[in-house]
Amino acid sequence: TMIIYSALTEESLGKLFIAGFIPGIVVMALFILYSVVSCSRTGAYTKIQPYSWKERFGAFKTAIWGLLAPAIILFGIYSGLFTVLEAGAVVALYAFVMALARRKITLRQLPEVLRQSAASGGMILAIFFGALVMGLFITLLQVPNTVVQAISAMNIPGWAVIWLLMLIYIILGMFLEVISVMLITLPIVYPLIISLGFDGIWFAVLVTLNMEMALITPPVGMNLYVVKGISGASISDVVRGMIPFFAIMLVGMLIVYFFPQLSTWLPNLVVR
Repeated sequence: TMIIYSALTEESLGKLFIAGFIPGIVVMALFILYSVVSCSRTGAYTKIQPYSWKERFGAFKTAIWGLLAPAIILFGIYSGLFTVLEAGAVVALYAFVMALARRKITLRQLPEVLRQSAASGGMILAIFFGALVMGLFITLLQVPNTVVQAISAMNIPGWAVIWLLMLIYIILGMFLEVISVMLITLPIVYPLIISLGFDGIWFAVLVTLNMEMALITPPVGMNLYVVKGISGASISDVVRGMIPFFAIMLVGMLIVYFFPQLSTWLPNLVVR
């Protein structure tokens, strides 16, 4: 989400990544608190035998290859080795090589993997280029300027605009993929937000939280089906289980809205 936002708005990807640290920790802490309280009340929370350092080291060795992927992105971008778009290509190549090296895929499976990748990539490119064409028409027709002028003429408060946009994003996220939503909306929404005096980095954190909420919102919430596949639970049970976490992320959005320094202080401190 951050990478797409950066590509469409030209905001610093370094600042965007750092902006998500503190809000992410806040939301994670709320998740942990709810999980502990809920499991304690239902009796599902039980103490387990602590893992030995040998077991921890073994788990770390298994996970290190996956943990290196975001590290490569951050190091490459901050060091200037590659751009945002090049970072995606580098990590995709890294994941492919690691999958071959660790025998997650075999040479016999390679044609099918390439076929599925081409189909997925073609779909995303079709959406991307379609959004680019639409964005060009939006710019030529001066739609962003028209929207800004209309909002200004109606004297709608900035806070009302923000929460109306958040509601629109949630509704769109119920039926469209995250990439599609951002490609369609940001060319219009971003100029409006800036014209109202809001910080683009701060708004990116709100949008990211919103898109994460969309990923657990039926009927298209992809993470619902991921959890269903892993847990074997029915989709109705998964949907019921996501409601508290949806509410927690909404609380996280409220916290970021009322305390914007949580998302702007660290990037301004670290990235000059």
